[in-house]
Amino acid sequence: MENESVLISVVFNATPGMEATSDGLFARIELVASVVFGTIGMLGAVLVVLAYNFRNNPTPSEVMITTLSCVDFCYNCFNMLFVIMQCIGEMKTWQVSGSFFLFGFTITSSFLLIWLITVNRYYAICRAVEYKATFTPERCRRSIRLIIAIALTQATLNGVYPLVPESVQKLIDFEFYLAMDLMVSVASALMTFVYIRVLLTLREQKERRARRQAQAAPRELQVANKSSNEATPEPSTSLRPPVPTSAPTQNGTVAGRRSAAAAA
Repeated sequence: MENESVLISVVFNATPGMEATSDGLFARIELVASVVFGTIGMLGAVLVVLAYNFRNNPTPSEVMITTLSCVDFCYNCFNMLFVIMQCIGEMKTWQVSGSFFLFGFTITSSFLLIWLITVNRYYAICRAVEYKATFTPERCRRSIRLIIAIALTQATLNGVYPLVPESVQKLIDFEFYLAMDLMVSVASALMTFVYIRVLLTLREQKERRARRQAQAAPRELQVANKSSNEATPEPSTSLRPPVPTSAPTQNGTVAGRRSAAAAA
C-alpha cells in the first residue's frame, strides 16, 4: 500500500517501511509464528468455552471469561488467516479494511473485558458481602453489551481507515494510539491495584483466622476438661457392706432373745 501507517504496522507486526511479502526471512517467520501461536490460542479458547459451557447456571465470572475466550478465538483465527493471505500476495482494499475492523474489535473488547473481570475479582475477594448485589447476571449482561458496542465503534473507525483521505487517516491514527495507551495504562494500573488488595485481604483473613484459633484453644481445653470430669464415675455404694441395725448375739438378734424368754 502507498500510505502505510502505524496501524498497519501494529496489525501485521511490521515496522514502518518494511514491506510484508512472501519473499524474505521475515515473511516466513511471521507466517510460521502466526500459524503456531494462532492454533495454540484457538485451542485454548475452545477448551475454556467447553469447560464453562457444560454448567447449568454459570456465574457472572464464568460468563465474562467465556466471552473473553470467544473474542480470543476470533482474534487468533482471523489474524492467522489474514497473515497467510498477506504472505501469499498483496491484499485488496476490502481485505485490509476487514483486518483492521477485526483487529480493532478484538483488541478493544479484550482490554475492556479484562477491566471487567479484574473488578469482578476485586469484589469477589475483597468485598464478598457486596459481590452478589453488585455483580448480578443482568448487570453482567449489560456490561458485556456495552463493551461490544464500544468495540464495534472502534472497529468501525479502523475499518474505514483504508477508504478515507490521508488527513482523516492521521486523525484515526491519533485516536487509535490514544485508545491503546489508555486501555493498556488503565488495565495495568487496575490489575496492579486489585492484585495488591487481594494479597492484603488474604493476609488479613489468615491473621484473623489465626487469632480466632488462638482464642478458641483455651475454651476448647476447658470444655474438654469439664467433659472428662463429668465422664469419671463416682464410687458405687452398692459394693459397701450392709450396716447392721442391732448388735448380734450368740442366740441371734436382740429381738430373737426376747422371743425365746417369753416362750419359756
